[in-house]
Amino acid sequence: MLMRKFTIVFFSLFFCFTAQAHDNPLIATVNLFTIEQESTAWQKKLAAFQKQFENNRANISEQEKSLQGELKEYEKQRPLLSTEQQQTRDSEINQKLAKLQNTAGQMNAELDKKSTLANQTLRIKIAELIEKVAKERKLDLILEVGAENFAVTYFTERLDITGEIIKRLNKSYPSIK
Repeated sequence: MLMRKFTIVFFSLFFCFTAQAHDNPLIATVNLFTIEQESTAWQKKLAAFQKQFENNRANISEQEKSLQGELKEYEKQRPLLSTEQQQTRDSEINQKLAKLQNTAGQMNAELDKKSTLANQTLRIKIAELIEKVAKERKLDLILEVGAENFAVTYFTERLDITGEIIKRLNKSYPSIK
């Protein structure tokens, strides 16, 4: 809570100083969470991954059923098999189970990788659109709202006072290197 208050005070001071230092900056906000929830592009991406996830789950489920059928059949035959045959069959079934678990893990990992890449691609596109709108509207600063803290998603060079602060700091404290 203290960090949030500090952040709000910092941004308030930043805006006050920036407003004095520059001619009335134009500031806008964007809610990325709302974009994700309401954009058809994001929803289509989610639907595609949901379908792929369900296909993967169905594939694994089908393989599980096949293995369970094989296990049932084995349980019926088990009393008729020698100890050596039982051990061999147990080993085969355990290997098939391990392979199935490995396949499921690989499918999920691949889907996670694709989902992460798709999210990154969409976020890059959103950032490009934010910058385009900012330039069209001649905005100087765009803040992300709806998040835990404010985040700057776009700003113009005229709002950046970093160089001025460096010059003043160097002038005030010439011994600092």
